[in-house]
Amino acid sequence: MRQIRHADDEPWFERARLAYPARQIVVSNATLLPICFGGLIFVFLTRTQLHSGASISGATVGFAASLGVLVVGARLERRLCRPSRQPGAPGMALLWIFVAPSLFVLAVLIALIPTRIGWPAAAVLALGTAIATFFVSGAWLIPLVRLGLVVPASPRLLEIVERAVDRVGVRPRAVIELHSPNSMALALPVTKQLVFTSPILDALNDEELVAIAVHELGHLNEPRIVYMTRVAGAYLSVVAVAAIPLWGSYGIEVAMVPLAVYSLGWILLGRFGRRMEERSDRLGHVHEGEIAGTYARALEKLYEANLMPVVGPSKEVHPHLYDRMLASGVTPDYPRPEPPRREPVARFTALVLLVLIGVFVGFMIG
Repeated sequence: MRQIRHADDEPWFERARLAYPARQIVVSNATLLPICFGGLIFVFLTRTQLHSGASISGATVGFAASLGVLVVGARLERRLCRPSRQPGAPGMALLWIFVAPSLFVLAVLIALIPTRIGWPAAAVLALGTAIATFFVSGAWLIPLVRLGLVVPASPRLLEIVERAVDRVGVRPRAVIELHSPNSMALALPVTKQLVFTSPILDALNDEELVAIAVHELGHLNEPRIVYMTRVAGAYLSVVAVAAIPLWGSYGIEVAMVPLAVYSLGWILLGRFGRRMEERSDRLGHVHEGEIAGTYARALEKLYEANLMPVVGPSKEVHPHLYDRMLASGVTPDYPRPEPPRREPVARFTALVLLVLIGVFVGFMIG
């Protein structure tokens, strides 16, 4: 927070760089604390006669701690002066959905999974499959409709998407508007839907929105192998957790099979994901309209609205904004910024998980 306070007079891209470590701490702790607590209780369950409800209690404590972290995160976002910030429970629910649904599935399964193969283990894995399907199918939009956070697209948005459809020849099944604190648009490949948040409609003009819509339509027309990989990737957490009862029943050799599938799956998802982002960026650039640089400037406005770093800390699915703008034929008005500084405390949860895994392995082998 000290760095953020000192950056009030800095340009937006420098403020984004300085704020990134604190925001990542919030996100990582909010998603991984349930796994830490659930995993910790699981370790004890493998060697003691604790009631099975203790595992659920551990995960519940983790989720409670996670909500506490999100409250702190809400204060941080207000400090960053994001006027579109959605306060309260709706904003927290949206953060849970967008951050990492696979980690949510992982946390629930670790809290419930038995250590031996049998009907209870099968039931837990079936539950995990159902939760993963809930997210990958777009069914998570249904409760948001009930909360009033999802509404039909406005006439302006429908006209913008129609212009994008005319340019690329890909038509979504539906276009919806989401009341969210972030300025963003996303494609749901399984349901062939486009989702636009309310703030993005204020942040961009019509031509810029058309270019962004073209980018998202590109995701609805990805190769079949990519589509199948994305769908299968939603169930990787279930595959990983299956290693626990397999280990308890048949040994580490058998358990390594689902873990290897999990690792390979994430590698493929990362590679396919980056290629598809670059592909959609090219579409957005080629079909940006008569004014050169429209797509690149639209991306820049989104990053500024969300206060995201122009150059990220590492290679991610989305290329760095600076590189995306250059690839779209626009040189930013500022030199290439340094990536955000890596804060050791940001790795706290990863360290805790590593320790838990080590303790677990020791208990199982010892």
